[in-house]
Amino acid sequence: AALLALRSADRTGRGQHVDISAQQACNLAASYSLLTAYIDASRVGRTPFGGLPLIWPAKDGYVSMTLGFVGPMIGFARNLLKWMHESGAITEALATLDWATYVGTLRTGGDPAPMQQLIGAIGEFLAARTKQELLNGALQYGALIVPVSTAHDLLSDRQLQDRDFWWQSNGVKLPGAFAKFSAQPLRLANAAPALGAAAPELRPRTLPSAPDAAASQRPQPLAGIKVLDFTWVMAGPWSSRVLADYGATVIKVESGTRLDLVRILGPFYGDKFSTETSASFASINAGKHSLALDPGTPEGKATVLELVDWSDIVMESFSPKAMKKWGLDYASLAARKPSLVMLSTCLFGQTGPYAMMAGYGTMGAALGGLALPTGEPGRPPCGPFGPYTDYVAPRFSVVALLAALHHRDRTGQGQHIDQSQAESAMHYLSVAVAEASRSEQFPDRLGNTDRTMFPHDAYRCAGDDQWIAIAVRNDADWRKLVAEIGTTELKALRDAGVAERRAAAAIVEEQIARWTAPLNALELEARMQRLGIPAHAVANALIVKDDAQLAQREHFVRTTHTQLGEVYVEGVGFRFSDMQPRVGKIPSLGGDTEWVMREILGRA
Repeated sequence: AALLALRSADRTGRGQHVDISAQQACNLAASYSLLTAYIDASRVGRTPFGGLPLIWPAKDGYVSMTLGFVGPMIGFARNLLKWMHESGAITEALATLDWATYVGTLRTGGDPAPMQQLIGAIGEFLAARTKQELLNGALQYGALIVPVSTAHDLLSDRQLQDRDFWWQSNGVKLPGAFAKFSAQPLRLANAAPALGAAAPELRPRTLPSAPDAAASQRPQPLAGIKVLDFTWVMAGPWSSRVLADYGATVIKVESGTRLDLVRILGPFYGDKFSTETSASFASINAGKHSLALDPGTPEGKATVLELVDWSDIVMESFSPKAMKKWGLDYASLAARKPSLVMLSTCLFGQTGPYAMMAGYGTMGAALGGLALPTGEPGRPPCGPFGPYTDYVAPRFSVVALLAALHHRDRTGQGQHIDQSQAESAMHYLSVAVAEASRSEQFPDRLGNTDRTMFPHDAYRCAGDDQWIAIAVRNDADWRKLVAEIGTTELKALRDAGVAERRAAAAIVEEQIARWTAPLNALELEARMQRLGIPAHAVANALIVKDDAQLAQREHFVRTTHTQLGEVYVEGVGFRFSDMQPRVGKIPSLGGDTEWVMREILGRA
C-alpha cells in the first residue's frame, strides 16, 4: 500500500494517508470461506481443509503430506502410490485403483474400505521413515511430502543454505532476502541500531514540482501498466488482483485442459459446483482478462511472445522447468525485451535441491517452520489454517513487483524476481528464528495461551459453536475481569500476579468458562470492550457479514460475473485517503480471448 501511494505521488506530486486494518488482512487468510454467508448461510461452519490429514507422524517428528484425487493433484497421488507399492507398503490393487472415480462414489455411499486401507497404510509407511528419508523419496518420486521443520531443521536446511538465505545480525541468524532480485539484490544494510545511536542522514525525495491538470483526478497508480499473468491457484493470482484493482491491465493465461485448481475450490456461488462458480477464484481474479491458450504449442507460444512485447510485467508460479521448457524463461524473454520485469514465485524458489518440487501452501508452512508451534500442548501440530503461504507470500510478491517497477522507471532496467514462498513466510518467524539460532529454543505448541498474558484463551458461549476470545494483558485487566465475574473463587485470586494465576490455571479457566457458557458472544464482547479488556467474539462468516466495522471499510465488494450477474468478493485489505480500488468483473474461462486478440494484438 505504501509503494502504491509512492507511485501515485510520483505521478501527481501529492501524498496521502495509507490506512491498514489488521482485521481485514487476517480475514484474507481464511481462504475466502467468509464469503459463505453471502452464498448460502446454512452452510456456515467449521470444516477441515480437505478430507485427509495434512500432518502425519514420521519416525523422528512430523511431516506434512498433501494428497488429493481431483484435478492436477491426482498426478502427485499416483506418484505416492507408485512409491508405496514399490516399497511393498500397499497392494497392486490399491496402487492401480481409479481413485478419482472411487472418491466420487464415497459421496453417494460407496464402500469406504479401500480408503480406510489406504489411510492406514500411509500412516504406517510414513511412521517407519525419517523426515529426511521421506523428503528424499518425495523429491525422487514427485510426491507432496515435506518435513514439519524444527528450529534445527530450519537453521541447517540444505535448500536455505544453498540459496544463501540467512543473514547475520548482532550474532544471530535472521531470515534474509524475501526474494532474489537479479538487478538490485536485497542486502542487510546495517545491524539493528543500538539504543541512542545516531540516526542515519535522511535525504528528501524530489517530487514533481507541479502535477498536470489531470493529476487532480488522482489516476490509478498502475494505470498503463500491462501484466501477462501465468500464475495459478492462490499466491500468484492474489498478487495480480492487487495490481488490477489499482489500474493495471492484467491478462490471465489459462487453459481448460490444465484447469486452474482454484476454479474448483469452494465456496461456490449458488452452492453450484462448476468451473465458473468458485467464490475463491472470483476473489483473487476479479478485474482480469482471461485468455485461453496453450503456450506449449507453436501458435500459443507465438501469441505469448507478442504479449510479452506488450507487457511490462510477466508473472508465473510454476516449478522452474515449465517456463524453460516452453522457451519462456527470463533469460529468453529478457533477450527479447530487456526492460521486462518478471516474477517467478513458487514454493521453494528457482534454485537449490528442492527447486523442482511442486507443492502447495500447506507444505510451505510446514517446511518454513510455521506448522510446528501451532496446536495444543501434548498433541501433534495442526499447522495454520489451509495453504498458509498462499496468503502471506503475495504480500511480498506485490512489494517486489512495485519495487522493480520503481527501479525500472528510474533506470530503464528490467529484472527477474525469484521468490520462494516458503522463504517469504519465514519472515513471520523472525524473532523465533533469531532466538533459536542463539539458544536453540523454538516456540512449542501453546494452544490459545500466551507466553506473557494469562488468562488468554477462547471460551465457549451460548449457541452452536459460539466462542469469545479474551486476553488479559496485565494485573489491571485481571482485576476488572474478576470484578465482572464476581465469583468467590476468583475474588480470592484478585491480587494474584500472572505467575500465581498460571499456578491456579485449573480454577481460573473453569470459572471463566462457566461464566461465559450461558452468555451471548457478541453481547459479551461489547461488555468486555466497555471495560477495556481485549475481547472479541470468535468470528464465523455470519458474524463477519454483519460486522459494522468491515461494512464501513467495504471489505466485501460487489462486482459482476458474465454468467452469474452481481456477486460479492473480498477486497484487498487496505484503504487510501484519496484513491479507490476499481474491482472489475470476474473473468469466465477464456472469455476475453477474442478481446485480447482484437484489442491488444490487433488481429481481426
